[in-house]
Amino acid sequence: MESRVNDMRIFGMPVQFITVVAISLALTIYFGAWAADARIDARSGQSTEQSAQQFNFGSSSNSPVGSGLAGALRQDGTDTGEAYGNPGEGQAWEKMFLFACPLH
Repeated sequence: MESRVNDMRIFGMPVQFITVVAISLALTIYFGAWAADARIDARSGQSTEQSAQQFNFGSSSNSPVGSGLAGALRQDGTDTGEAYGNPGEGQAWEKMFLFACPLH
């Protein structure tokens, strides 16, 4: 006599298969977002002395236009990629994993 759990199906597939696929997908998204977050943190330089040197608020007259925080927060709303460290280093897979994972 087989148990009812072995006979249960969703969309013609066994419940065990659906459960394994759902858990695997959730873990892939979670660990992918974890890796993306770690890469972003590594690029941004987490020490306070690097953070102090990294940000240029544009208060001096000899600072180049578009550098530091003033360049990252443009008025026209364009993303310069500086939120990920250096310009152009933000990758699409990092943004997608962080968007897909509600825990990160």
